[in-house]
Amino acid sequence: MNHLRYFAARRDRRVECAIVGTGGFGRSFLVQAHHVQGLGCRVAVDRDSSIATAVLRSTGIDGANIVECADADAARTAWDAGKAIAAGDLAVVLGLPFEVVLESTGNPEAGARHARIAIEADKHVVMVTKETDSVVGPVLARMAAARGRVVTPVDGDQPSLLIGLATWAQVIGLKIVAAGKSSEYDFVFDPESETITSNGRTVPVPGFGAWIEAGDRPWAQV
Repeated sequence: MNHLRYFAARRDRRVECAIVGTGGFGRSFLVQAHHVQGLGCRVAVDRDSSIATAVLRSTGIDGANIVECADADAARTAWDAGKAIAAGDLAVVLGLPFEVVLESTGNPEAGARHARIAIEADKHVVMVTKETDSVVGPVLARMAAARGRVVTPVDGDQPSLLIGLATWAQVIGLKIVAAGKSSEYDFVFDPESETITSNGRTVPVPGFGAWIEAGDRPWAQV
């Protein structure tokens, strides 16, 4: 797909979003957002607003342009003034006119709450927290659809990559016989020693080699 052509029609439209969870993913997103045409992200939420402030500053935003907000009125004042906003609770900023909430806390309970209140505030949700998505993702998606909104996995992470691979195989007529975690780690099987090594650890797997090839056995048995 030609991404330049795909996004050309949206060149004059700016999408504003808020990020919840300013750890590794959240900070990376905030940094990249500075360079993406048509994307704005000046609202950051973490358990403590001072954490969000520090992360916003680390992305190059002047501290004088960051406001820590503890209530909705303060958040609205800061937004109208064009400031970046740091908050300790997503509920504080949901009245602001951004369209999308990115949930990247990695905490399943927090992720479910954030998604629910974001949907109730008529925001779209990009669910980075796979721990939430794997348990209540379909429920959240139905809640959002009922309000004309979308809950979606983030493109490029393991769940979306696996969905993309599986649906691509189905579209071109392949039969899927197994699907599992799209992992960032390699699992290396040594048929001579009958061991598997991964992430610096080796474990014995006697008899595993007999299951690598189906042979005459049905895949359901394998």
